[in-house]
Amino acid sequence: MIDGIDQIYVVHAPTGYEHRETWVKRLFSKHDLDFEFICDDKPLMQTESYLLKYFTPHFLATEPKNRISITLSHILCYEKMLSEDVDMAIIFEDDPYFLKGFDSILRKVVKEFRIHPQGAIVSIENSTLRFPKRSERNKLQYLYRAESGRCAGAYLLNLQGARNILNSLQEEKCEAVIDHWHNQLIQRDVIKMFWAHPPIVEQGSLNGKMFGIHSSMKNSARRRISFAFEKFYKMNILSFLRK
Repeated sequence: MIDGIDQIYVVHAPTGYEHRETWVKRLFSKHDLDFEFICDDKPLMQTESYLLKYFTPHFLATEPKNRISITLSHILCYEKMLSEDVDMAIIFEDDPYFLKGFDSILRKVVKEFRIHPQGAIVSIENSTLRFPKRSERNKLQYLYRAESGRCAGAYLLNLQGARNILNSLQEEKCEAVIDHWHNQLIQRDVIKMFWAHPPIVEQGSLNGKMFGIHSSMKNSARRRISFAFEKFYKMNILSFLRK
């Protein structure tokens, strides 16, 4: 386990994604990381009365069940942090690919995160292919304040951040899928957002290396080529223009 990280949660669908379960177990074992799968697999969690504790009626009526399920599972991670007094956790979705330097950079990210104010999230993924401006980067700095997240595939969260989110949920129910909801919380100053740079995680469902039950191997291969091209373009050409 990484020093300073008390728990690792992996948001996971209990059925239909067995290949992702196998992948996560193999990947995390390779990096000597203990983790816990989190999913909404209890019948009670599928009932409207239960879901209305967290979500607006409009969200439940308009969003697909899989998006509701994923968002709920992230919230369940926050509840576990409070109930188990977890000071800092990493939350993954179940399609992570670790990038170069994952172990060493993560340790530096965790160390730097501990000196920042409580109530924050650190995005450690590259899903939106957005990065700090080159002019703002410092070789000795790994965290940069941001006004929005970079999806919700891999991030650090501290205990006060989890508490702030759940307290906010008592006053205003969730009305968006998890990454958009994070952005709403940031805008309302419920939590602060930091981007880790360089990012150290890539989502397999975005880079085309992992296909789900609703996507084909062919489509995933096409997505992989497209993601690689977009990644090169944004990391090099746009980064140069933003100096």
